[in-house]
Amino acid sequence: MTTSVLDDENFHIKELNRIFLSCAKNGATHLDASGLQDLCIQLNLSSFADVILERILSGCTIVDFTIFKERFLQLLPDIISVTTIAENLENNAEKNLSKLGIEPHGFLTRCEARILCKNTPELNSLGVFEIDELFDQADTNHMGHITLAQFLTQYYMQKQLSEEVNFITETFVSSVNLFEALDPSNTGTIRCQELLEHWRACGISIEQGLYVLKLFGQPLEGTVNAISLSSNLEQQLGNLAAAPTASIIIRVALLSLHAFIDHIRCSLKEAELRAEHFHKQYQQANQRHVLLIEELEQNQLSVEQAYEQRFRSSDERYRTKISQIEERFSQEKKDLLTELEKAEEELARFRKNESSYRTRLQLLERQCTRITEEAKELSEAMQQLEQMNRHLRSELNKALQPRTMEETQPTMMMRHRVELLIAHNKRLREKIEELISNGKKRNGHLNTVEPLYSHWTSMFRLEILALKRRREGKPIDTLSEMESEPESIFMRSRKRRMLKVKERKRRHDRIARVIENSSSNEWVANARRDKERASDVGLNKKLKQALMEDQQDSMIEQIKEQHRKEIAALMHSANKTLADALTDQQRQITLRQLLFFEKERRQFQIKLVTERNILERKFAEEKMKMIDRLQATFCEEFECELSRLKTVMSPPVSDDSRLFAHACEQDNGESSAIDDMKSIPTHGSTQSFSIVKPLKFSVLTEEFRKNGDSLFNRNNDIDMLNIEKTSPLPKTFCKNIWMVHGKCSHYEMIRIKLKQIHAAVAGDNNIVESGFEDVISSADSTAEEHAHLKNEIKKLSSRLCLAREKITELRAFFAKCSSGCMESFESWRTGRPADNCLATGNTYIRRKTSRDSTNILWIEQLKAENVLLSARLSESKELVKMLVREYSDQLTRTSRLGRFIRSIYSIDSDQL
Repeated sequence: MTTSVLDDENFHIKELNRIFLSCAKNGATHLDASGLQDLCIQLNLSSFADVILERILSGCTIVDFTIFKERFLQLLPDIISVTTIAENLENNAEKNLSKLGIEPHGFLTRCEARILCKNTPELNSLGVFEIDELFDQADTNHMGHITLAQFLTQYYMQKQLSEEVNFITETFVSSVNLFEALDPSNTGTIRCQELLEHWRACGISIEQGLYVLKLFGQPLEGTVNAISLSSNLEQQLGNLAAAPTASIIIRVALLSLHAFIDHIRCSLKEAELRAEHFHKQYQQANQRHVLLIEELEQNQLSVEQAYEQRFRSSDERYRTKISQIEERFSQEKKDLLTELEKAEEELARFRKNESSYRTRLQLLERQCTRITEEAKELSEAMQQLEQMNRHLRSELNKALQPRTMEETQPTMMMRHRVELLIAHNKRLREKIEELISNGKKRNGHLNTVEPLYSHWTSMFRLEILALKRRREGKPIDTLSEMESEPESIFMRSRKRRMLKVKERKRRHDRIARVIENSSSNEWVANARRDKERASDVGLNKKLKQALMEDQQDSMIEQIKEQHRKEIAALMHSANKTLADALTDQQRQITLRQLLFFEKERRQFQIKLVTERNILERKFAEEKMKMIDRLQATFCEEFECELSRLKTVMSPPVSDDSRLFAHACEQDNGESSAIDDMKSIPTHGSTQSFSIVKPLKFSVLTEEFRKNGDSLFNRNNDIDMLNIEKTSPLPKTFCKNIWMVHGKCSHYEMIRIKLKQIHAAVAGDNNIVESGFEDVISSADSTAEEHAHLKNEIKKLSSRLCLAREKITELRAFFAKCSSGCMESFESWRTGRPADNCLATGNTYIRRKTSRDSTNILWIEQLKAENVLLSARLSESKELVKMLVREYSDQLTRTSRLGRFIRSIYSIDSDQL
């Protein structure tokens, strides 16, 4: 929103000017600082009064409305954004206080202010000391409590001050980008090669440029940070500007600064040119705006005038339509009589259909009974097959049981081999028994040898016992337990009973005494030698015996393993031959069963397909019959309508007496029709009507075209129903002008409406061939058949509705034509002018109603009969719907039965 868009005629600008002048003193047109403060209070901008005063006054003491408007509209977007942020923060704070159970519009303590800052996302960055400082600044009276608005104002002031301080303290960041010419998209980075070329164009060599980049820590290849480089150059300029000698860095910085200044000057010139261009465009837009407003006003005036004219014409048209509706009322009564006749005909037809549907239901029930009998037969067949299956399974189980194998050549060979193995095994067992008996004999011979431990010393015996304990994994216990086992450690025939302590001590003392009482040391040495020799001989014997036993055990194990492998191979071959024979037998049985079930399934599928095709053909034939009946009824309706029109529109005559006689006959015909309607019975019995033979629609239209010229005369070309006829005033006892001409004025309209009815009924002249023959030929799926039939019925119903609408329009038009003819006849008979046709028609109707006072009672009676017939018609429709529903339910049941039988066969095939 700018001043270029808002002019002085705007409503908001006018309101702002009014408030501005109300704040002025002594009727002045300008405001000072106090007046602007009052204006900010009235505009609810008191929190931004300082900013508004600073921006709008800008060093002046007073300001008028035009300058105020321009500066205020420039400042308004910033104020709106700040106020929205402040309002959002205040709303969030109030919501959090209400959630915490603190009154939002009350006073806050120091603790409550800390809780609020902790639970508010915008204030949770404040520390404890900052919150206390804001609280102390807001609490000027030192009362210990403040409001929420006071706390938030101090927060905004502190935030604005911190932003200003941060802006001032950032002295090391460059305020401008000296290389903006090389970075038009303001990315902050430039390529090193472009920078060196720029400096070379300014008069700095590449070596000097690389030296500067290296000195400031910038990369010598790739991209360079232009902002950091600019800040470094500005810092060097600030540090070395006062130096007596200027270095290369200062020269580079100055040249870059000059280039940047030139770039800014060029951009300013371009901005000025653009501003001038925009100002010119703005002036042109204002001119266009004024022109558009003028055009809109003119268009609005023209639209209002057009609407007034339309309103007047519509008022006149509706008045004429009301009069036409009053005239049509009598015609509608006659139409009710014809509709009653048609309703009775439809009721008779529906009853015929009911009888036909009942016969069909009987046929369907017979078919259902036949299908149930077939299902019972199939179930019996299934039971027989199940019995056969049980018998086959029992035979298979018998076949799987072990039986004596036939004496064949391989079995004889295997039996001979088994006998050989048994004999060999027997011989091996005998050898094993001999070896075991030899081992026992050797062990008995060794037991007769005198043990060597009787000549052992006490220390040697203890060491032997320790070795034995270590091998057996037993701990070494007391001395008494060690001395209780003086037998040899290499061979132990049996475990001796443990001796008592006294007996062991006595034995120990005896042995020690024998050793002490030995005669000489030589005897001791000889005894030791003998002991060593005897121990060597015993060790050699024991080693040989152990080796012999190990060899015998290994041989026995090898023989056993070989026997096991041979027996396993024999069993595997026998089992394999038996399994192959059983599988062959089972395969033959299953093949026979599958062939039998396949034959049965094919026969059942053929039966199902034939029954389904018969049902589908019958259904399609019934649909075709229904369509033919619809066409016949429509042709009957059209013929009745055409005959009625022929009776209504009498042929032209050249004699006045014949015309008068025709009018009299018409009156007599109306009275006779009313008498006939009185004689109609109201009970529910059906009546026999004369059925007109249905003709083709094209033949009827051709007859109408041939005889139409003799029935109607045309005065002028009429395109609408409510066009007035302009004819001179007829004289008394003279012919009417519209009867003299060759054709009637309504001929073309009636011809057009008949063509529309022909197009609605005939369509593309292939109603029967539209898709029902395809239904019979392609009756594979009931879903596709139902969808196709539904589409065809929808098409025929739409055509029938359209034809009915056209017929009703044609009836209305003929009613208008007949009323016009009656009016012209009355004007001719009474000698009144033709312009007063409506008045004469109304007087004629009043005279007729007054003359026949009993017509009203007859009409009421006809209305009551119409209600009764409509009720009977609705009942017959419901009956037909019920029959159709039952027929569809019967079809679904038969389809379910077929699906069930198919599922039975599919399950049997899966099991096989």
